[in-house]
Amino acid sequence: MSVSVQIWVYISPNLGLYLTKSGSISHQIWVYISPNLGLYLTKSGSISYQIWVYISPNLGLYLTKSGSISHQIWVYISPNLGLYLTKSGSISHQIWVYISPNLGLYLTKSGSISHQIWVYISPNLGLYLTKSGSISHQIWVYISPNLGLYLTKSGSISHQIWVYISPNLGLYLTKSGSISHQIWVYISPNLGLYLTKSGSISHQIWVYISPNLGLYLTKSGSISHQIWVYIFPNLGLYLTKSGSISHQIWVYISPNLGLYLTKSGFISFQIWVYISPNLGLYLTKSGSISHLIH
Repeated sequence: MSVSVQIWVYISPNLGLYLTKSGSISHQIWVYISPNLGLYLTKSGSISYQIWVYISPNLGLYLTKSGSISHQIWVYISPNLGLYLTKSGSISHQIWVYISPNLGLYLTKSGSISHQIWVYISPNLGLYLTKSGSISHQIWVYISPNLGLYLTKSGSISHQIWVYISPNLGLYLTKSGSISHQIWVYISPNLGLYLTKSGSISHQIWVYISPNLGLYLTKSGSISHQIWVYIFPNLGLYLTKSGSISHQIWVYISPNLGLYLTKSGFISFQIWVYISPNLGLYLTKSGSISHLIH
């Protein structure tokens, strides 16, 4: 096999996988599953197309579209379900959502306090929100029995911020009454997250953590920029660059650590790696056995 079509798979004791489509790092995909199931994926050796997903013991996620922090999205779910999201490395586009044991939320549009929004849900469900560090732009919100939050900068909906915490802690936030600046964060019982920068799906990012820690991420509403990562109970991973199967990468780690990887939906670019209990490896470049390795 020439280096140009090389694929490297390494399973360390903590199940780290290193895959490259070619010897050059430019088409590298790195998947690392640490004991706490952190995933590190990069489309290329340069950090510009890097996607980093880390699931810590408390399910913190760290995702970046590029190595520069300017396109970074940080989602951290602490034991009390605090979320930290930033659109860019500069704090100016940061959104911070923290749900404390009493469901306090802390949101800031920018690192300066001037655009800060603070939401605190006290035991009696009182909320204290400020548009800025001074109290002059304070907003007070009501939490209904289902913990819905409705926040408005003014009587008009034009500066509305909507935060809804459903029984499963779904959050719905909008910068304005129009959906164009909407941010949607939904934490289902299995901690699924749904985030959109705007009402249109074109800038949507979808992160879903199912009971078996499946992750579904899309850069846009169309499936063409979709990345799908699903971790089965036996740590199977399913990744696709686009909705079509042509750019699909499938990694499945069975109880005996079998891996199944395909560059496309058809078998011609398939790579099959199976590690039996005695660590036998079976690899094929295509559906035929012509590239078998023991």
